Amino acid sequence: MPRFIALMFLVVVPITLREMALPAAASENLEKNSALYDPNPKHIWNRLLDALLVREDSAGAKYGLDSLDPLLWMNSDHLLAQPSHQRALRVLDEFLQTRAENQIHDPLKRAILQRDLWAVFDWSVLQESPSQMPRYDKEKQELQTKLAEVLRRLALTAQEIALLPANYGQAVASGAFPKEYDPDHPERAFLPPDLFDPLGPWVCINGNSYFGQTAAIEHLITFSGRSRFLVFVRLPAGRGATLEYFRTLWNFPQPWVQSDPSGQPHVNPNLPSFPVGTQVALLRQMTLFDNRGNLVDAPITESLQIRVYRAITLT
Repeated sequence: MPRFIALMFLVVVPITLREMALPAAASENLEKNSALYDPNPKHIWNRLLDALLVREDSAGAKYGLDSLDPLLWMNSDHLLAQPSHQRALRVLDEFLQTRAENQIHDPLKRAILQRDLWAVFDWSVLQESPSQMPRYDKEKQELQTKLAEVLRRLALTAQEIALLPANYGQAVASGAFPKEYDPDHPERAFLPPDLFDPLGPWVCINGNSYFGQTAAIEHLITFSGRSRFLVFVRLPAGRGATLEYFRTLWNFPQPWVQSDPSGQPHVNPNLPSFPVGTQVALLRQMTLFDNRGNLVDAPITESLQIRVYRAITLT
């Protein structure tokens, strides 16, 4: 089975989501308080974010404001055990009772709060309590009921979602990132301006009728439809060579072999490998539900990860 070594893994986040929603004055004080949605850290939207997504250690340091996903794990009892559970319910109740969704109308801020609360909701549904912990069924139901109502009130129209900023293009236009991988500076992040060009060197291998299958299925399951993932591949010789490589893989007569007594299939070691210099990108973009309950693709890029294979060895 091919094993790839000496690869460079580059993580590119063109514009982090919460920076997009920050007023300029609040951006400077991000580490000091949670003034994301309003310059006043005591604003109900800021306090809701703080109660549900921000974690604090024993020394008082706060974490989570710059995290793409909530700091919640499948066996965590945060937001279910006291005192975090009661605090979360209290702030959610205040949000609902004061109709706080009417305090901020900026579609971008509403979209970001929706995606964050949706992630907390999904976690509470999937959360698994270890055998030595309480099941928290009542607490989960309390949390989910209130989160669902806030999410319903925050939902945008399909047209509003379509008009959200396409931040990938904004990041490219800013000139903040080099356009190409620089082998002399392999640690330097870069942002390809032609990633979405249908005739360009990058080939999308999922969401593509040519290949007919969806890649990264496990991502779809883990993120419950809140994000969509696109996988792009670029061989050094360009688009034609990339397509030809995948045609070769598609037509390979025996991609799987059984090479051990267990009978488990393994990748055939004779499968052709891609060449040195190949680049693979995993793009994560936001999906929202609109005010009619329909899932709608938003133009917001959440993250981009690029691998550049600088050397390949087969074992």
